[in-house]
Amino acid sequence: MPLRRDNRQGESPPFNWPCALDVALALFLFVGSSANSLAQLPKSAAPPPANSAPAIVDPLGRETPRGAVMGLLKYAERQDFATAARYLQLPAGQDTNMSQLAREFQALRHRFKGDVDLLSDDPQGTVEAGLPPGEVRAGVIAVGGTTADVILVRVNDPEYGKIWLVSQETVAKVPDLYAQMQSEGPTLAERIMPAALNSRHVLGMSLGQWLEWLLSIPVSWLLAWLLAFVLSLPRRIWYSFRKIPFRSVWQTPLGTPLKCIIAILIHGFFVYLLDPPLLYRAYYFRFLAALLAGCIAWLVSRIIDRV
Repeated sequence: MPLRRDNRQGESPPFNWPCALDVALALFLFVGSSANSLAQLPKSAAPPPANSAPAIVDPLGRETPRGAVMGLLKYAERQDFATAARYLQLPAGQDTNMSQLAREFQALRHRFKGDVDLLSDDPQGTVEAGLPPGEVRAGVIAVGGTTADVILVRVNDPEYGKIWLVSQETVAKVPDLYAQMQSEGPTLAERIMPAALNSRHVLGMSLGQWLEWLLSIPVSWLLAWLLAFVLSLPRRIWYSFRKIPFRSVWQTPLGTPLKCIIAILIHGFFVYLLDPPLLYRAYYFRFLAALLAGCIAWLVSRIIDRV
């Protein structure tokens, strides 16, 4: 009996097929789940195509109506009429010297009536009554009894895409308006000012215009003080007759900001009559608007302090 037991222990155990099948099935499920997880990982975004063209930007800034007008004024004031001519649409069927047209258009700037800051800064422009889509009225040029609208039109440039130009209808009227202006005599300010000051120019303005601008600053403040005195004079006289002490609003802390507001408005009117170049006028009126807003805030703070 013991010998038989020893013989059985020396024999190899039989292979367990059910356990092997379980192990194989577990490995199969593990590999399958791993492959599925790898398949669900986010894939890296495909690189953009190498031949994608960048957005075309007009170096002259003619994408919007305001940009077109400001660019035209800038290059015209620099006497770069070759570049300024690129803001004008060539009249159909005409062989015209566009640089000369830009020079004449720049000479008519004093007769332009309009506000450049009100022009649209949207590439699509604005819809205006009486004009088809793609056209904007920038203002008018008035010479004597003749008035011509300055129309901007959106065109498709083969190099820069959609841009805004001064329309060919407006450009076609420039020579006649310029000739009519040349036939007129000098203005009252030009007759009063010495010829030596009118003939010399600095930054697009004659020396006479610079002198008038400098004188308008103290004159505006003097007129503001005089206006404050005149407005308070009736009450001052009435209180003096009644032997009652009188103190006008101009003598209170509110008086100084009120006088500053009046002086800025008077100075702005003088600058409008002075008729500086359009580009300078646009920037200077922005400065006056910021100064006026500051004085109004000063007045409001004084009112709050009194309350």
